[in-house]
Amino acid sequence: MSLICMVASWFIAHAYVSWQTNQAYTVTEKRARIAIGELYEGLHRTMSLLHSFPAIISRDENIQQTLREFNHRPELTSMPHENRSKYLHQYPTVAKASRELAEAVKDIGVISVLWTMRKDGIAIASSNADTPESFSGTNYGDLDYFKAALRGENGQQYAMGRRTNIPGLFFSSPVRAGNEIIGVAAGKIDLSYLYNWISQTNGLLIDEYGVIIQAADPEYEMMALPGAEVGKLSEKQRQTRYQQTEFKTLELKPWDSDSGSPIYKLGESEKPYYVLSTELKDHHLKLMIAIESPATAEKSTKRQILFVTLAAGGMLFILLVAALTYHFKALQLARKARARQELIEHLASHDSLTGLYSRSLTDQLITQGISIASRSGTRFAVMFIDVDLFKDINDSFGHEIGDEVLRELANRIKTAVRKTDIVIRHGGDEFIIIVNDIRDPEDAAGMAVNLQSSIQQPFLIQNTSLVLSASIGIAIYPNDGETPSLLLRHADTALYNVKEKGRADYSFYQTQMSVDLAARKTLEADMIRGLKNNEFFLVYQPQYSHIKGGITGCEALIRWRHPTRRIVPPIEFIPAAERSGFIGTLGEWGLNEACRQANEWRETLGEIPVSVNLSTVQFQRSDLLDIVRRVVKQHHVTPGALELEVTESVLMSDTERTFGIMQEMKSLGIRISIDDFGTGYSSLAYLKKFDADVLKIDRTFVSDMENNSNDRAIISAVINMAQSLDYHVIAEGVESREQYDLLMEMGCYAIQGYWFSKPLPADEFARFYTENQDKMA
Repeated sequence: MSLICMVASWFIAHAYVSWQTNQAYTVTEKRARIAIGELYEGLHRTMSLLHSFPAIISRDENIQQTLREFNHRPELTSMPHENRSKYLHQYPTVAKASRELAEAVKDIGVISVLWTMRKDGIAIASSNADTPESFSGTNYGDLDYFKAALRGENGQQYAMGRRTNIPGLFFSSPVRAGNEIIGVAAGKIDLSYLYNWISQTNGLLIDEYGVIIQAADPEYEMMALPGAEVGKLSEKQRQTRYQQTEFKTLELKPWDSDSGSPIYKLGESEKPYYVLSTELKDHHLKLMIAIESPATAEKSTKRQILFVTLAAGGMLFILLVAALTYHFKALQLARKARARQELIEHLASHDSLTGLYSRSLTDQLITQGISIASRSGTRFAVMFIDVDLFKDINDSFGHEIGDEVLRELANRIKTAVRKTDIVIRHGGDEFIIIVNDIRDPEDAAGMAVNLQSSIQQPFLIQNTSLVLSASIGIAIYPNDGETPSLLLRHADTALYNVKEKGRADYSFYQTQMSVDLAARKTLEADMIRGLKNNEFFLVYQPQYSHIKGGITGCEALIRWRHPTRRIVPPIEFIPAAERSGFIGTLGEWGLNEACRQANEWRETLGEIPVSVNLSTVQFQRSDLLDIVRRVVKQHHVTPGALELEVTESVLMSDTERTFGIMQEMKSLGIRISIDDFGTGYSSLAYLKKFDADVLKIDRTFVSDMENNSNDRAIISAVINMAQSLDYHVIAEGVESREQYDLLMEMGCYAIQGYWFSKPLPADEFARFYTENQDKMA
């Protein structure tokens, strides 16, 4: 009887444990199929979306125009990379295209770089053109995704970044002009962006050659699957694509003799895994997940334990315990599955750094607010927040500190708003707040003040104290718009208005702001077109010295003859050019034209020194000295023939760099003039240090000097001080004989103003100069 019981117990134990293992296997299989299905759908949607971005920018008219222009420049091919990058950087069309790409990267959020290439693979414009890792000028003609796009296909390729050495997926699309392919638009997503997807399911992402490019376990990355085709690539191709030539093989051994079973040993692990794979055919990728199957490993042990227990305690009790155990495990698996699903949904809708709602939900959340407000007859506000000069923190302290600041900033914003309000991280250092159920705009104004007060409190991050401010634009529903896009656009316009007026404030949207913004954008576009169409020209205002007894030089002043507005005043277009950054290009043109004209006069009239203004924006450019050297060399400018005018504010910003630049300019024979002296800091210590050649007294002191004894005293003091430092003094804005006589009595070296001559076109200046010289003779 005991033998029968033992045999029966053995068979019962074997049957029950096998049944239990099969049940666990079924649950594991279901989990695996659900997981790989969700992961496939998520990655497929993400990849399809990423494919669309190069296709979208390829249709941009400015991108197409830039490629058409630079496809016909064979000199680019033979240039070294660094020379190509500098060569491209000087063209406004390239700069504008790069800015558009940078704005697109900022708006999209997940793309790390966008760039365009001409037909031989040389990158023309890139979103990172202003960084040391700039793609501009780099040749990508040997890469598969470029070749695919050139054949008219949408290309995709895994590769290590040629400039950044960061692994990523590259997407490309042909740029067409009619039926002709004129170049390629491409985008890159850093591979780390996909980690959150892969890590949730112990996933492996495998490229078309069988190499694991992303894995939940980093140990498996850059290993090859059995039978991988990476060995068919040449050593050079493997090095280019993966930055290595040898690959370990990730062994996949069947757990038991059943070759049809999906249970495998993975690598050196002694655990069984349920392995399931699928292909992302449209994207040349393979997806594999490996879910641990502990029931398989424990099958033999469980069988022995159950056998002993059955023999000792009775089959009925053991069956009851086994059933309870199974149901408990099933409940645990269900809870874990729910938790994993909730985590996936949270990651899809929330920003991973701050935990706030992500940008992708912005339209949906504003639409909800509109629906509630329209039914209840209430109002709500959309606030657009931008942290002022946040880029300086990343540049000075690094992105790790920057991320800490953003996390703390998000916590402060959530604390400052009500529980009914919604906070969204819009991207980078931008946030959106939906302020629900407000009675009047003053409620939103009060919250804006509270937010700014909270943000302006010092941040203590890793023993570093940082002080920030924020600019806030506000749009009210329904007054300022009845759709998400209108409310966002008008809040952004109000934010732009705050930043234009100096930042660190808030502003409500007003209709005139859109009108003003459109006018500014039109003016900026007209300036770019105007420079191309030769609408800008220079006039020259003579400088007269009674000590020298004649004209000692002139100041070159820029003018704009607009085709419909006639002459646009400099006070209108110069600030607009500085605001948009176009002043760099315009200033370089002015310097080049002034030196060209001076060279022409030297051949006909003799040496006439010309002074040219440098704006603060120009002075901050890293290539300023290169530009000046090139222009001086091109037009054979002799020592003393060129004078560059800078304001006091330029001297006081980054003094060591400024001192070095001025010393280098003086070594080229260029004279330095300090413009508008007396209106800024007027630091005598810096005046001595910078060793300039000329001080120009601002017209505000000259205009009323006949009647104002204080103005006369200041001018006299400046002249005496300048003479003691061996500076020449030029008084600007001299409008009368009386002003001239007073200045001569004080010992002023020279004057400039309408009393002597208005600014003149080049040919009129030449006649005026000749007539004046004849009178002096």
